[in-house]
Amino acid sequence: MQDGNGDVRVDRDEAGRTRTRYRLHDGKLDGELLQYDEQERVVARLPYRCGVLHGEALFYERGELQMRTHYENGVEQGERVMFAQGQPSMTGRCKNGKLEGEATWHRPGGSVQRVAHYVDGLLEGESVDYNERGRVIQRTTYRAGVQQK
Repeated sequence: MQDGNGDVRVDRDEAGRTRTRYRLHDGKLDGELLQYDEQERVVARLPYRCGVLHGEALFYERGELQMRTHYENGVEQGERVMFAQGQPSMTGRCKNGKLEGEATWHRPGGSVQRVAHYVDGLLEGESVDYNERGRVIQRTTYRAGVQQK
């Protein structure tokens, strides 16, 4: 099917359920690609430009948002937010597809549970755990992803 912006494609499984919906322009993915589960709920919203992931990507489980991240020219770059019960459970940044810099984990009520630092996707430096009242309960040091004694 064409809609003026390229060919819209819908892939279905053997039971006839929609599994993916996407647009091809000049033979390349262009626009939003939607992936669906067996109940035909969206499990991923992936932005494509000229065949390459580019823009905000959203991932779902059982209809609930689980992760929001960004892609630049096919590589995860920038903010990554994980969700639990509709609330942010982890916030961090990615560089070249890996966590980089500070990442913060949150409890369901929003209080900070842990703050850790990453270099090239590996834990590096001090990771600090907090109790529900915001007091430090544990400090752990990492070097290149390995916990130090």
